[in-house]
Amino acid sequence: MMVGPTAFAEPFEATYGEAPRCPSCSAPVGPRRWLEPYKVRLRPGTRTDKPGDAITGPGFDGFLANARFESAFNAAGLKGVVDWRPVEIRKWTGPPYRLTILPDPTARADFSRMNIKFNRPPTCPQCQQAIIAGYHGVTIDESTWAGQDIFNLTNLGVLMVTERFKALVDENEFTGLAFERAHDFTPSYARHAPA
Repeated sequence: MMVGPTAFAEPFEATYGEAPRCPSCSAPVGPRRWLEPYKVRLRPGTRTDKPGDAITGPGFDGFLANARFESAFNAAGLKGVVDWRPVEIRKWTGPPYRLTILPDPTARADFSRMNIKFNRPPTCPQCQQAIIAGYHGVTIDESTWAGQDIFNLTNLGVLMVTERFKALVDENEFTGLAFERAHDFTPSYARHAPA
């Protein structure tokens, strides 16, 4: 997420609240929530120190978006962003960006249809939190997915988008986001693990 051609964002003076929790077992199903006021500094990308239409970074879910991106997302009727909140970008004099606020995760990967290896298998049938050694490819348990075009998974912590979301980005030539097909995705910690 932090390696790309355009600038990425790093929160500063950040405060965090509680993490969303599984209603069955109380395990965290996502990172702790970043609380307002939202402040970031930009870090240079591999090609430029300027941001794209969207800005990602560590310490927050979703991404920051400029007005053109927000407008196109809303006009296309895409789902998954519950709010767009103002964010202060330190030493940035360009147009404003807003933070996408995503709902607490409820969708999960379907481990039974994935080539997954566990260090500790899941014990809760709802959130299916586990300690995972590795996997290649992600399959969604569609019975847990509410049709959002951008969403996090409770049991993998991976941000997913639909083909509709990717098509919006491609058609408008939005910059700042990179995609990998779900069936090709391997987490970074498993990419160089011995077979």
